[in-house]
Amino acid sequence: MKLNHKRVFLRLNLRTIENFGEPYEGSRLGDVVVRTMYTATGHLFGEPKRTSPHDFRRIAITWQLKYGNREQDEALAEMIGHSVRESDRTYSQLTSREKTDKAVNWLETQYSTSVSSV
Repeated sequence: MKLNHKRVFLRLNLRTIENFGEPYEGSRLGDVVVRTMYTATGHLFGEPKRTSPHDFRRIAITWQLKYGNREQDEALAEMIGHSVRESDRTYSQLTSREKTDKAVNWLETQYSTSVSSV
């Protein structure tokens, strides 16, 4: 089958053969994500959860802030169409404690470096 696009997510529903292999468009893909996650969380946790495609942005940004390589912040922000500052402000799910822990760890690092150089 030769495709006339370079999209990743394709329609595979054989009930409408004329759409087979065609790309999903924005909102339709979002509907598939919501439906699939609702079903999956129901099977995994015994209770289905409503999600949205933006939940994946929140997960990605929060994970990047907690564990990621800070040099990749700009690339991730560009992928979701925001500046680093805007993506962090909009999508970060870090708790106040997690934000404070990062500051405390930085301060301890600075203090131990200055003491060891004396």
